[in-house]
Amino acid sequence: MPAISISTTERDEAQVECGRVYFPHRLAVLDDRFAMSLSATTVGGVSVGLLGFAGEVSVETGELETANEVNVPLDGPLRTWTGHADTGRLRPAPRRVPDRLPCAACGA
Repeated sequence: MPAISISTTERDEAQVECGRVYFPHRLAVLDDRFAMSLSATTVGGVSVGLLGFAGEVSVETGELETANEVNVPLDGPLRTWTGHADTGRLRPAPRRVPDRLPCAACGA
């Protein structure tokens, strides 16, 4: 897959483009507002990318018989189910801002 970068406010377009990069799925918009941005590429046989939604959505894939999926929330909560089991709610780790940044040029 060549690299892709797309932003849209259309649910149907978002569903098609995400399905091309990752897996066919059903995308439901659960909020009054919706936007999606996707930047992805393939490294070896693995699709990697950043996928973001504005507004609450539900993404439902079928059974992944020959693949694995890893989701890492960068902002906001993520609730994941596997089969009928709720695997829990994930939240991004708190961002830590150091009180002093290292500076190679100034020897710190």
